[in-house]
Amino acid sequence: MENTIYLSSAYLAPVEYYTKLFACEKAYVEQYDNYVKQTYRNRCVIAAADGPLALTIPTEKSGTPKCLMKDVRISDHGNWRHIHWNALVAAYRNSPFFEYYADDFHSMLIRPILKHIRVIVCIVIMPQ
Repeated sequence: MENTIYLSSAYLAPVEYYTKLFACEKAYVEQYDNYVKQTYRNRCVIAAADGPLALTIPTEKSGTPKCLMKDVRISDHGNWRHIHWNALVAAYRNSPFFEYYADDFHSMLIRPILKHIRVIVCIVIMPQ
């Protein structure tokens, strides 16, 4: 029997998300569910020096009451990309492997190429 899981999109998801992701053979990110505010779809919590720090990506959605995830877009309002990058650097600069992943995170955050929120799922492929 094939082990399949359906996950919602997430921005730097909690560890539980990745344990479920790696425990299955196939994983799908749902794009046709309704966008729900205050979820990990556009929010994350990082371990900063002063305790947990919540980071939020501003979003733009259509004017309909129930908006599908595939229709939600990342807003360029404010300076959130720079704020998130500086928070990650301040929190994890001295962590092992930060230098290895820093360029990937920097290019993901700083370049405004990400428009749809469904593409911000951060997936790490582990070698077998």
